[in-house]
Amino acid sequence: MLDPPRHFSYRWQLPDLLLTMIATYILEEENGGTRVLFTETGYQSLSEDVRQQRIEQNSKSWQMALENLKAYLDGGSLPS
Repeated sequence: MLDPPRHFSYRWQLPDLLLTMIATYILEEENGGTRVLFTETGYQSLSEDVRQQRIEQNSKSWQMALENLKAYLDGGSLPS
């Protein structure tokens, strides 16, 4: 789904788990800036162990992405 410049979502497959995931980004104005809301669905059909493993893996990736974004916006070098 695409609703420029505010909403973007896409679907992809995790072939190893035969799972469909959907990621959604929504941009909202807030206090003179922009808030980015991100959701990712599809985990609910996994077993609890596999779900936690995937969430932990993705959390580490998002942490690196956000650190890089902050460094970029601050004019510094990218840490990851």
